[in-house]
Amino acid sequence: MCGGCVQSGLSAAEAIGLEPQTTKFITIATAAVMLFSLAAPMAAPATTVKSGAVCAKANQKIVKAGKTFVCKKSGKKLVWRVKKKKVSTPSASPSTTPAPIVVPVPTQPPVPTFADNYIDKVETLDRCRLRETRNFAGAGPKGFPTRSIAGLPQIGNLKIAVIPIDFENAPGEGSPGEKYAKDLTEIVEWGKYFSRSKLNYQPELVSQSWVRAPKGAEWYVCVE
Repeated sequence: MCGGCVQSGLSAAEAIGLEPQTTKFITIATAAVMLFSLAAPMAAPATTVKSGAVCAKANQKIVKAGKTFVCKKSGKKLVWRVKKKKVSTPSASPSTTPAPIVVPVPTQPPVPTFADNYIDKVETLDRCRLRETRNFAGAGPKGFPTRSIAGLPQIGNLKIAVIPIDFENAPGEGSPGEKYAKDLTEIVEWGKYFSRSKLNYQPELVSQSWVRAPKGAEWYVCVE
């Protein structure tokens, strides 16, 4: 209890002529009321809570009319701001139906006709074929188109008779079968190779011994 408060109470009681006992009681009561008044804090004036209104404490929250107000600093003062609600975006549910797989269909080139193939092959082969000309030696053809020799076939099977001949002034030596065995085999291989297996020579040795010609070797001369 402060001394100033008691002294003020005594002065007031003596001024109005009260008894010392009564004055002392009134003085004590008055001092108590004054001390209570000094100890009690002053009520802060009520402020209006709305967006933009001034507030006192930063980050203070107040719920009013379903809205949440937060005290935020704006410039040099604190004002009420409405707290925005977070809007949750629903996530798209995955599709249960798989997307169809599109397989590109290759474009088919046009099918060439028989005439197209034939013309292409003929034109290509003609660039490589040697032209047939007259053979001065009298032998077979050497180019295209091929010429038939004495009516002999150009494809199929061709039988050849091999006759071993000797002369009185040029007698044969050894066995014709042994002497010409390799030639008989090479004749067959030669025909298959140069005709692309289209002409099959079939040579046959008709005699295993030499056949003597009626005249000497000098009589048989090759002429055109």
